[in-house]
Parts: sequence; C-alpha cells; structure tokens
Amino acid sequence: MFHFKHFSLYHEHSTLKIGTDSVLLAAAVPLKPAHHVLDIGCGCGIIAYSLAWRLSAFKEEQHITGLDIDEASILEARHNLEIFPSYQGQHFLFEQCSVQQWAAHHPDSYDLIVTNPPYFGDSLKPDRADRQLSKHRDSTLSFSDLADIVCQLLSADGRFFLILPPEEMAQFHRELNSRLHRNFLMEITSTPGKPVSRIVAGYSRNKEEMIKQSLTIHSANGTFSEEYRRLTREFYL
Repeated sequence: MFHFKHFSLYHEHSTLKIGTDSVLLAAAVPLKPAHHVLDIGCGCGIIAYSLAWRLSAFKEEQHITGLDIDEASILEARHNLEIFPSYQGQHFLFEQCSVQQWAAHHPDSYDLIVTNPPYFGDSLKPDRADRQLSKHRDSTLSFSDLADIVCQLLSADGRFFLILPPEEMAQFHRELNSRLHRNFLMEITSTPGKPVSRIVAGYSRNKEEMIKQSLTIHSANGTFSEEYRRLTREFYL
C-alpha cells in the first residue's frame, strides 16, 4: 500500500506501480471544476483518486470514470474505492475495457480527460505481457487513436492533459493536427542541467493564453527540489 498525506492506495497488483509520472500529472493539472472526468489507462486509480481529492475542494457533483484493459488493475482500483475518503457527491466507475470500446458504446462528453499513456513504440518489449500492454502503444492505444478519441469525447469547454517524454509528445501533438489548442506546457527535468525528460501538456477546444512552466524534480544534492515539494504538497507526506 502507498500512503499519501490524505489517503492511501493499494497498487501491488496493478500493471504499473504508483510512480512519479502519475503524481506529476495529477498535481500539474490546473484546478477548475469538472463534473465528468475520464482517466484513460487508470491502473490502480492513482490519477483518478488524486484528482478526486483535489476536486473535492469544490464540493460539487462529480462523476469520475477510470478505464483499463488489465483486469487486475481494475480490481485494485475498485478495491481502493473502499478506503478512499470520497464524499457523497463523488461517484466512481472503473471498467475493464479499452477506451476505443468505451467511446464506441458510451458517447459521453467529459469536462476533464487525463492519461499517462503507453508510449514505447518499436523498442524492446518487457517479458511480462501485462507490462507490455501498459507501456507499449503498438497494438493497444496508438497516438492516432488517442487523439481521435479525445477529440470525440471532450466537451465543448473540456480540458485534456497527458504526460509523455518529449519525442513522444511531439508525435502525439502532430497526430492532433491542430484539432485542439495546446494551452498548457510543463517541461520537467530530473536534476539541474539535465535535458527535459517529461512534458505535461494540456489541450482544449478553445484557444486560451498559453501557460508554460518548468519543473526540476531534484536539487543538485539529490533531495526533492522546493518547487517539486510545492507542486506535490497535497499528496506526499
């Protein structure tokens, strides 16, 4: 079990354990009311639950849906619902299916869509099949499919956020082909002087003033930087 400041989550059986990328994405999303939220590739529910905790500040009706193709991950996400401190107006649904299947049968619209997607392409595959599905986009969720589905499911005033390495983010941005406007960009480095290793990007149908930020996770002495502590202060002990 992973213990955050205000809640804990089981993640032992999910394909990917709770890690920096998911927490960064959940923490980086600028906070605005969202009544319908979709987490694509939810795993144990780390991003969905982290966003739910932040959104609880509005005390409004919220419907949060998590999708994953891995059965163990969905079972663990549902298990976590038993221990997550939600309030009466928050409703969670975790379903084992691909987002392609979901979009075909549930043509809903979402105020907020988030994903920490599989991004390896033709690189070496891991030994475990479940980890291959969660990390590799070859046959599960291409950037083209992801771009099409987000454009289909995003509400008129909705926002979409994802985290990717720089090269893969550039590929995804090309797949969008200007169908959405990029209004948020956070470039992340591991330590001072290192190249950018991750990017959090935010999109919407409406063109807004661009918010561009940078973040270094560790200081020169190896401890967490003050800016990283500040960004994730709602989560980490």
